[in-house]
Amino acid sequence: MANQSSLSESVVSSYEDLRDSRDSSEADLCGIGNTARKAIRFLNEEANFRHWESVPDRDFFVFEPNGWDGDKGELSRLIRPDLMITDDTQYNHLWQEVRDKTRGQSDSLSHPRLEEIIYTTVISYASTKDMLTGGSDRKSTGNFLEIVVENLIKSVTGLSIGGKITVTENFDVPVDIHVYREGDGDRKLALPTKMSLRERSSQPYVHHFLLDAGSKEYDVSEFKTALFVVSDYQRYKDTVQLTTTPDQISLYQKYLAPIDSFYFLDKNKTLEDGSPFPSSKGKDLEIKSYKEFFEDDLPEYADWIKNGQG
Repeated sequence: MANQSSLSESVVSSYEDLRDSRDSSEADLCGIGNTARKAIRFLNEEANFRHWESVPDRDFFVFEPNGWDGDKGELSRLIRPDLMITDDTQYNHLWQEVRDKTRGQSDSLSHPRLEEIIYTTVISYASTKDMLTGGSDRKSTGNFLEIVVENLIKSVTGLSIGGKITVTENFDVPVDIHVYREGDGDRKLALPTKMSLRERSSQPYVHHFLLDAGSKEYDVSEFKTALFVVSDYQRYKDTVQLTTTPDQISLYQKYLAPIDSFYFLDKNKTLEDGSPFPSSKGKDLEIKSYKEFFEDDLPEYADWIKNGQG
């Protein structure tokens, strides 16, 4: 899109405010909701939502600019219409319900439409940026995913959020997010977050390998890793391409450094049908949903961080 409208500028401004205040100890769920709501309005007013391609068990749509001239660089990423909330008023109401439920839930976040709400929050902003930048802005879309995940965890558990992990002097491991208890460095949960794995599926495993090695060599913190991915379906010419490589994940899980959990928003058919990835060093890896993380697994991780249990 050649020119940015006042509405698209408002989306970008809302994101930049979130980015600039990211180091705050307070969760900003209001700012996240405002950014997504504005993005949904932009997509409704300045784009057309249309079918792109069907694959087994699901359809994919895209957003295209009003009066689209056929330039595929102006299209959004693939959208799951069954997960996307396209009414900004309805979304605003549902996000407010999520905000209300983050208070006093004993480290758990439960909502019957949680998967749709998180998906819409992340994808609405990412789709807006796709249309404004021709899909070239991977940094802010990835950062926004991190901001959503870390703020929900921060609000629900009260635990602290950080970036890279310092194992010991001159031993830093770059991670997108890690969760820990302030003043207690014994247990840390690393959370690599990816819009798509593409060729980067090895990165979380390499980082966890380093954390595990550092923990054993220097007898410091315990570490667990939970990987968050949005989707590995992408547009390719006029069809849909799958970028996940389950065979590689299986090898990393079995022989490199097994991570603890793996969560997908848009889990692909290959992973849905497959058995858990086996590990020679611990429990098998199952592919789960974000909803399962926030409702079921987060309380266990929080208890492990706080008390060494779980």
